[in-house]
Amino acid sequence: MKKILNVIGSLNTGGAEINTMNVFKNLKLDKYTYEFLVFDQSPGYFEEEAINYGAIIKRIIEPKKDYKKFIKDFDKLLRENSYDVIHVNTLWNSGLLLKLAYKNHIPIRICHSHSTESSANENFKYKLYKRAMKYLIAKSGTDFVACGKEAGAYLYGERNFEDNGEIIYNGVDLDKFNYDIRLRKKIRSGLGITEETFVIGHIGRMAPVKNQKFIVDVCEVLTRKSINIKFVLVGDGPDFSKIKSYIQKKKLEPYFLLLGNRDDISDLTQAIDLIMFPSLYEGFPVSLIEAQASSLPCLVSTGVTQEALLLKESKRLPLIEKNQWVEVIKTYMDNRNLRTNIDTRLITENFNIKDIASKWEKIYDR
Repeated sequence: MKKILNVIGSLNTGGAEINTMNVFKNLKLDKYTYEFLVFDQSPGYFEEEAINYGAIIKRIIEPKKDYKKFIKDFDKLLRENSYDVIHVNTLWNSGLLLKLAYKNHIPIRICHSHSTESSANENFKYKLYKRAMKYLIAKSGTDFVACGKEAGAYLYGERNFEDNGEIIYNGVDLDKFNYDIRLRKKIRSGLGITEETFVIGHIGRMAPVKNQKFIVDVCEVLTRKSINIKFVLVGDGPDFSKIKSYIQKKKLEPYFLLLGNRDDISDLTQAIDLIMFPSLYEGFPVSLIEAQASSLPCLVSTGVTQEALLLKESKRLPLIEKNQWVEVIKTYMDNRNLRTNIDTRLITENFNIKDIASKWEKIYDR
């Protein structure tokens, strides 16, 4: 059996983690001993499920807390285990980890890019760090994978990725996301939402980069027009209480449902009419693939890569003028039967999780 170490940082409910779990659960797991290395010292949202599927969870200290100890512990972990594959998902930090993997003679060293930007303050020191890490990634990695073209160009450089990289899309279980009008009515009823209400959804971690505050601002403008509308926000994170307080400050509580983390995303997408994604930047969000797989149009910011628009009915808008978002939302409201006529062939041909898992197995088994 091949021994694989997947360095993911945490197994909470971020996009990279969801994609990692989707792939992991669809691998032929009898071929591998599969370990996750996380830096969170408390159990993550998906850890129990990963263990139930046969994964081993290992922990070391978070790099931000003690970088020297982090490197020492990581090197020790590699020395004491005969890994065949290392699969690193930690953005710029991947460079040093891959160098240590090379030093410890791990044959297959995968770097996996999920983002088109970093949340760090990009000062002169950080830019030097990025340059050094990009060099180490190129010199120490054997496989340069990204969820999309822009994510690949960001981490590896456009020319290097074109010459040496590979796009493996984030996959989803397409069977779970087929649009079902009967299930739609059932889920709406359970949420206390009438059929006449237009529902705008958002699925994502409550964090500054996701920009949920913009959703509240758009709601404030829409409700001035006496529109029958409800916003359903799914996800948790550091900004949850801030967003809740901001909604209360604006006196918009009747227009919002904050559902926290949920494991029934495929059901919830049935109840929604439009997904709103005003992120400051994104790679290739799993939640947008899932939504569009269920014939759900998405209205996203220009911070989201163009590649993520998989339906002709989905649109990108700049964040500068929220009134433009309001006007576009009204056009969706005027065409409520849109979902019944949407062509999802692009998604079914490219994002089936079983096909995506097979692509990863080809790398692992090389």
